[in-house]
Amino acid sequence: MMIASPAGLPVLGPVERKVTYRLYPSKTVRDELLRTRWVHCFLWNLALEERRRAWKEEKRRIGFAEQCDGSPSSVPAARFSPRSTLNPPR
Repeated sequence: MMIASPAGLPVLGPVERKVTYRLYPSKTVRDELLRTRWVHCFLWNLALEERRRAWKEEKRRIGFAEQCDGSPSSVPAARFSPRSTLNPPR
């Protein structure tokens, strides 16, 4: 069954379009964007390493919820220091 619009034309569904935004940030904003990207990459690799270790050593799968629960096993405190580890190399 085809749905008609108020004008009587057939409605095919939502239209998906690609939208691209260009950013021209200041140096301060650029540095913060790069830092944010670096932190994201670091956390992704940390989570991946934890999943690989759990599988290799224990044949145990770790899900997203388990990694985000904040338990000591999901966040190695020695390597997750905002002062040292999360600051990107300069």
